[in-house]
Formats: sequence, structure tokens, C-alpha cells
Amino acid sequence: MTEEIVVKPDDTSVEYINDRLRNIRLYRDKDAKVVAQEMGFTKQMLSNYESNRDSNPTYKTIEKFSEVYDISPEYFYLKLTPKEYLEFEKAKDIFNQINQMPIDLKRYVLLTIDLHHRENLLTLGRQQYWKR
Repeated sequence: MTEEIVVKPDDTSVEYINDRLRNIRLYRDKDAKVVAQEMGFTKQMLSNYESNRDSNPTYKTIEKFSEVYDISPEYFYLKLTPKEYLEFEKAKDIFNQINQMPIDLKRYVLLTIDLHHRENLLTLGRQQYWKR
């Protein structure tokens, strides 16, 4: 008989996971009843997970939530909002694509990004200066 591993990264992990379960459902604009059906349990069970009335979900349960919400399991353990996490994922994809480019093209793209970033910082600095 195998026992499921319960993931407990730190003392506050249950609260983070429960909050994140609710936040990602609301961010994805999914109905609790639909999510519960997709997960294979009742709406009350989903409510228990989202409101911290249930024990820490197993990693297998987190993986299932990840599939339902189309998001990586790591989302549930990072201190990012759903929007920030999805932007982070997009950035990772972009940089993975850049890393696959030939070295000359990669240097050009990274230099262009760096110059654009510097221009944004200068613009922000000018805006802050004129607000004084």
C-alpha cells in the first residue's frame, strides 16, 4: 500500500495553496460547480480546499488542479498573483525561444530588449521628475 505524499514547503503553505486555489478559479472565471465536476468531487469538497477547512492537498491533487486550470503546479507555491504568474510564464517562453536562436541573432535580440528597457526606465524617470 502506497501513501500519498503531502507537500508542505513551509508553515504557511496550506493558506497559500487554499488562497491560490480560489484566486486562480476566480481569475479564470470558472464556476465552482464546474471545477468540482472536472476534479471529480463535490462542490463542498472544493469549497473545503479553497477555504482551508481541509488538510493540505496532496501533490497528486495539486497536479489535477493544475490540469483543470491549465497552469503549472509551481504556481501554488510561488508568491505571485495569477496575472503575475501567467506573465512570468510568457516571459519564460520568450526567453526559451531566444535561447534557441543562433548566437548573433540572440545577441541582437537581447541588446534590443536591453535598449528598450533602458528607454522605459528613462521615460519613467522623466515622468517622476516632472511630477515633483
